[in-house]
Amino acid sequence: MAERPRHVGSRPTEHGQGDSVGEAPSERRQAGPDRGTALADRAAGASERHSSGPGRGKAADDGADLATGRQFAAAPTEEGLRELAANVDVGFALRRIEPPEYLYLNPAFFKIFGFDPNGPTPTPADLISLIHPDDRAGVGSVPASVGAGETVENEWRIIRPDGVQRWISGRVSAVTDDDGIIRRVAVILEDITSRKVVEVALRESQARLDQFARSTEVGFLLRESTQVLYMNPSMFRIFAVDPDLPDLSMLELRSMIHPDDRDAGAATVAAVDGGESARVDLRIVRADGDTRWIRATNDPVTTTDGRLPRVASTVTDITELKALEAAVRAAQVAAERANAAKDEFLSRMSHELRTPLNAVLGFAQLLELDALSPSQDQAVGHILRGGRHLLAMINDVLDITGIESDRLELPAEPVHMATLLSETIGLMRPLAAANLIEIHVDPGQPAAERYVQADRRRLRQVLLNLLSNAIKYNRPDGRMDIRVVLVDDTHLSLAVTDTGMGIPAEDLPRLFNPFDRLGRESSGIEGTGIGLTLSKRLTTLMGGRLDVESTPGHGSTFTVTMPLTDPPETQIPPQRDHTGAVPAEITVHSTVLSIQDNPSNVDLLTGVLRRRPGWSMLHAGTGRLGLELAATGEPTVILLDLHLPDINGIDVLEALRADPKTSDVPVAILSADATPTQLQRLITAGAQTYLTKPIDVRELLTFLDTHTPLTRTTPATPAIGG
Repeated sequence: MAERPRHVGSRPTEHGQGDSVGEAPSERRQAGPDRGTALADRAAGASERHSSGPGRGKAADDGADLATGRQFAAAPTEEGLRELAANVDVGFALRRIEPPEYLYLNPAFFKIFGFDPNGPTPTPADLISLIHPDDRAGVGSVPASVGAGETVENEWRIIRPDGVQRWISGRVSAVTDDDGIIRRVAVILEDITSRKVVEVALRESQARLDQFARSTEVGFLLRESTQVLYMNPSMFRIFAVDPDLPDLSMLELRSMIHPDDRDAGAATVAAVDGGESARVDLRIVRADGDTRWIRATNDPVTTTDGRLPRVASTVTDITELKALEAAVRAAQVAAERANAAKDEFLSRMSHELRTPLNAVLGFAQLLELDALSPSQDQAVGHILRGGRHLLAMINDVLDITGIESDRLELPAEPVHMATLLSETIGLMRPLAAANLIEIHVDPGQPAAERYVQADRRRLRQVLLNLLSNAIKYNRPDGRMDIRVVLVDDTHLSLAVTDTGMGIPAEDLPRLFNPFDRLGRESSGIEGTGIGLTLSKRLTTLMGGRLDVESTPGHGSTFTVTMPLTDPPETQIPPQRDHTGAVPAEITVHSTVLSIQDNPSNVDLLTGVLRRRPGWSMLHAGTGRLGLELAATGEPTVILLDLHLPDINGIDVLEALRADPKTSDVPVAILSADATPTQLQRLITAGAQTYLTKPIDVRELLTFLDTHTPLTRTTPATPAIGG
């Protein structure tokens, strides 16, 4: 659509105008080689005819000549004007009103409208025929305005003869002769298509931006000092401000900041006004009384025209996000409390389950050290085996619980497979012999000399479980084969194959379910159904895997695959197997301070001390009494239980180390919850060693022997029953 005409000025006229826009085209003439000169000559002749018409005297002619002389005295030459008109991109036209015809057209005119400069001279009607149909009404009003002496500026579209649409900007001015009559019209035309394309693109971009600003949940704001230049609808919504509120300023918005967050808001404003970008999370209290969390991102806008610096801000309502963060923090606190409760439960359960076993296995070990009849020795053996089986089951249950609560710690270290395999096979040989199972293993397997990355105690536990199952679920006079092979450059596998009854394929998915023995509960084979479950989970936690293959009627193969590692820099010497023999040195009087509240444990310790001449015992049933006896009784060593009725054993240990009278006394912790974290904490606090319940009597005797004051040496005396 054509732009609305802009009337620059008007001048009254004595002569009516011809309706040149609507007139039919006059007879066309072929353009000659100097069309510009010919049209200019026609324009000069027309001017001369109108100036010397009837009724005009010589004085008028002389006045006209003088005026003409004054008009062109300082004007450029005709040749210069022609050269200028021929070389500019702006179209010039001089049109006679009556009859309607062009007196002069410059080359740019032909180019703009797509006319052939060597063809017929265009007429006003030709020009009107090119105007876009939607713009003709606007252009049609121009002749009347120009005829009234006005200068009209207008923009419209044309469709050129070649079919190309162009935008034209035109300025049409009336040319008044000396007699005051308008007989000609001067037209200046310019092709503004490129500008219009940019304007359309700009409007479309602005429309998209406006649509985005209206539809987004993010608030946009542009300010200059404290004056708000622009706010999108979301900004009004976030601050609950009426969009029709006049002259909204930044001071009003800042007054909504929560009192506790105003310092942060002021610091942000200062940073941005200083030329820095800044982001801040703060609360606002809206006019409706609602408190909301917002996140404001502020960036200075650089100006080059000397204006005050501007700041562009985006604001997001993050109230729901803050509520979610608070819920996550609360859930995390609750989870930490739950985990702490689980830890406490595991610790208590471990203590309560192991403490009775401490008495059972402890006294059975003392009996085993005595001279027993065959029947008594057999009975003690049953007690020890039953107690140790119960202890293993308790350990497995607690381990699974620890894995499920993500509290089981597995310190990794290089483990020599050949040594570990030899150790586990040695422990299983008596059980294999009792069940008439033959163990086949090649001790010279090259892969067995490699090291794997694992928790040595836990990997030993896994291997013992696999070897035990291969014995228990084998056929009489069966066979167990153990192979160690390299899987690749990074992993090693150990496979245990038995010749038992095998496992049906449909039962394999249940194999690692806890307490599921696949219908073997009434088979008479000892087991709980959690050994394989624990083995698989331990293997996974150590970065390995446990796989099974089985053929019913032929047997099963369980394969442990573990990551390889380099050998340790220093080799750990093997531990001695202490037999409980009385040491060769006779001691002076030594005292054990036992701080624990369980009478059976006190009785067990009394029985152990009978095997060490020169040792006596002080007993304290509470932590506070233990601290008093430690300060006054000058004990040689202290045995400390962690679970005491009045204060925690760790607090007792820290108090012992803080008192100069007891700071150097060796302390052994007696407890049932020996986790790696607990061990490290106790060693850091000053404990010499940690004896896990049920107590290994030989291990306790070794501790006493290590801290016995020596006086003189005599030949070693065998232990009773040794």
